[in-house]
Amino acid sequence: MIMERRHTMVPVVLITFILFLAYYAYRRKQIDKVNTQKESDFWQRENDANSTRKQDITNLDYIQIPVDTFPIGAYPNEGYEETEQQLLALSEQKILNLTGISNTDLKLQYGVSNLAILSDCDERFTTLVRLLTDYAKGLAEHAHIDDAIRVLEFGVSIKSDVTENYMLLAGLYQEKGETAKISDLIESADSLNSLSKDTIRKKLREILS
Repeated sequence: MIMERRHTMVPVVLITFILFLAYYAYRRKQIDKVNTQKESDFWQRENDANSTRKQDITNLDYIQIPVDTFPIGAYPNEGYEETEQQLLALSEQKILNLTGISNTDLKLQYGVSNLAILSDCDERFTTLVRLLTDYAKGLAEHAHIDDAIRVLEFGVSIKSDVTENYMLLAGLYQEKGETAKISDLIESADSLNSLSKDTIRKKLREILS
């Protein structure tokens, strides 16, 4: 009886193994097919993008830095004069928030010949949002709370994806007894096209919990 059971089990194990291999081969083939299609679609989009004619980018939504509303030069010798000078220099250049938009999409929409210009505009945005956070941090450390809030709120208005911008602003709202405004920050974070969106929302909700 034991021998018979062993002889019976061998085909079952073998059949199971064969079925597993067949299923694995089928799934592998399906995955390869999907990946091949994705790669084909990608290169088709790249070809289309590289063939797109140059578009007029004169009237894009360029960011204007409201330096006249910032306390630039109002507090000398407090350590952020260099940051203020960098903000002034940036205010004379074109800046765009292109976070989350791929180069392929930029080329498709505006033409391949505009890619370098648009990339420069986006790099300036990255520089800007870092400067705003650093500037506001310095202002807050010297007890210029309202000025710091003004700078940080501008960062939120241009959809900065710097987590510290939101956290510092939330802390200043708490300090002023304006905790209700943190809910508005969460709504602003919801509209971000950035990988840091979830982190920002989570940290802001933790403050309110």
